[in-house]
Amino acid sequence: MLQCVAVARVSVKDSTKKFIPTTVVRYVPQRLDDIAWENDRIAFRIYGPALAKKDFTGSGIDVWVKSVRYPVVDKWYAKDKYHNDFGEGLDFYGVGHSRGCGGIGIWDGKTLSTSGHWQSYKIKKSDGSRAVFTVNYAPWQLPDGHQVSEQLTATLETGTNLNRMDCIFKSDLKELVVGIGIAKIKGGALYKDTEKGIMAFWPPENTKHGNIGCGVVVRTKDIGGFSEDPLNYLLLVKIKTGKLFTYYTGACWSKGHDFRTFEEWKTELTHSVLSGKSNKK
Repeated sequence: MLQCVAVARVSVKDSTKKFIPTTVVRYVPQRLDDIAWENDRIAFRIYGPALAKKDFTGSGIDVWVKSVRYPVVDKWYAKDKYHNDFGEGLDFYGVGHSRGCGGIGIWDGKTLSTSGHWQSYKIKKSDGSRAVFTVNYAPWQLPDGHQVSEQLTATLETGTNLNRMDCIFKSDLKELVVGIGIAKIKGGALYKDTEKGIMAFWPPENTKHGNIGCGVVVRTKDIGGFSEDPLNYLLLVKIKTGKLFTYYTGACWSKGHDFRTFEEWKTELTHSVLSGKSNKK
């Protein structure tokens, strides 16, 4: 079983010191069981069991880009036009059947085996300053016949583009190789740094909407190399089943307020390593 936890924290203050909640996570049953979360910089979503009945896309991570500091998720879902930019940002990232921006799977050297849509969820915190939720995925069978299951907890905090992902895989196998993926887009630039535990991708420019940069950061002692499959670039980590495994993943937008070039994005990911974020347990 794989367990992952996601948390988000965000707080924005105006001139009167009034707290404005900006970091939240939502279960969205009206959009086929999406789980969406955001802070003052960026937003993400994963797909739920209702969508699986119509289109089995899996557990890849979608990105919604923002050009405002206030929350947009509830508003965009209500209008159901989030693929268009009306001055706040939009969803133009393509996940499909890939891992999207930082989704994971089990790598056997040839094939990346992935969970389906989440089976159960629990929102642990959504107080405007931090968003944390846990999802469980149903067990699935690896190509060699062994079974594995996954639990993920995601945490997003204020003023960062990176989610902390805490995962636990369970299996009759004692060790597994996890592949953390970023969706391939033809013509993009890939950056890999074994010494810092970083993989980043910058796609070719969308002439209308710009670029969405994605990145993955792990503890340098955990990194086991890099690989790829037809849909994803992969950062590889060997893990022990039943034990917590942590990584960071996130995104930026060239038309947002924070990181507008690939160099700026790589610098931010490197800073997360130097600040010790990627080494926290």
